Amino acid sequence: MAVIEGGALLDSIGGGALEALVVEDSEALLGTGGSTVKEYALKEGAEPGDTGMICGGRVKVHLQVELPPERLLIFGAGHVGTALAALCSTLGFATTVLDAREEFLMPGRFPAGVELWKLGPQGAGELPSIEAGAFVAVVTRCHRTDLEALRRVLGTAAG
Repeated sequence: MAVIEGGALLDSIGGGALEALVVEDSEALLGTGGSTVKEYALKEGAEPGDTGMICGGRVKVHLQVELPPERLLIFGAGHVGTALAALCSTLGFATTVLDAREEFLMPGRFPAGVELWKLGPQGAGELPSIEAGAFVAVVTRCHRTDLEALRRVLGTAAG
């Protein structure tokens, strides 16, 4: 089961009182990060970990905060951008490569999972969402297009 910030659930561990306690403990862990193993008693009582259930027995649950991968936008799909995308995909980055040259944005040139984004002439056109803390690498084909890419990201929340 996944507990998503804000209280949404993905899947279930069976519902009921046990699941409610696991969700509560998961939401508390989301605020601090990390992981822990919690044990719950499937019995009535006032001790910590008692669920109020009458089933009997105990349940251990591993709680772990999973953060989304850090995001990297690479402006430039030439040899440097291709090598950087390959390296960063092994490091766990969610990588997007942006370029105006369609012939360079061929899926076979990049590892699986790298998003390819076609820009307009001279780097114009819509950009993907650039969330706070995203990383940006500018390695286009020339100084003019490097400067244009840099201008486009300066006002964003990128780190």
